[in-house]
Amino acid sequence: MDEKNDILMKNKILNILTSYQHPPYALERKLIASIKQMDEKSSVDTLRQINRHERACLADSQLRSTKDSLIGSCVLFTRAVIEEGVDSESAFGLSDACIRKIEEFTTVSQTEQFEYEMLQRFIRLLKESERNEYSPVVSRAIAYIKQNIQHKMTLQNIADTVGIHPNYLSSVFRREVGMSITTFIEQQKSEAIRTLLLETSLSLTDIAFTFEFSSVAYFSGFFKKHFGVSPLKYRRQQGIRK
Repeated sequence: MDEKNDILMKNKILNILTSYQHPPYALERKLIASIKQMDEKSSVDTLRQINRHERACLADSQLRSTKDSLIGSCVLFTRAVIEEGVDSESAFGLSDACIRKIEEFTTVSQTEQFEYEMLQRFIRLLKESERNEYSPVVSRAIAYIKQNIQHKMTLQNIADTVGIHPNYLSSVFRREVGMSITTFIEQQKSEAIRTLLLETSLSLTDIAFTFEFSSVAYFSGFFKKHFGVSPLKYRRQQGIRK
């Protein structure tokens, strides 16, 4: 995978906006808000407004440029639904499926039309997630954890962000989610790391640095605890030579 795709995939996992933004920015923010409100009509209308503007030229080929633009949209949609509480595994799974579909298209018109279908898929995913939502307190804690999964977190700073006592947060989180906050953070972090290992050519050092591990050895130990093998061996088992 080339360097541009490495950066794209890394930003997707870490829920950071890519450098490319659809013009104008206000419309992009309106689209994100409409997705979070699960307002399909408003989302589609706003996307149509955005697409009346000329797409950025991201490659020499118009088809390649359009595909890259849609991958950027996919990152945006993924980030929006995760921020609203969709679990990262479901969001990334849909994102990966959409990107694979994008790569199959052979015409610009096919590719452009798929953007609307992709948008509707993410809104449906969010609606399905809402049917099983947690209490507002736990939902806010989960959203904060997912948005900051690359950083070190403590029960205290999560509780401060949510605005409740840490003991109460710990109790209600365990009751609703079925595991401690520490276990949940480790679970989310290990899945994010696994995705980076599989979908990018980032070195182990870069991944360890991204997730703020003190050393590659500590990072490898963390990964092995969750997956039973070292990250390097895991890549090789998946047929990836990076």
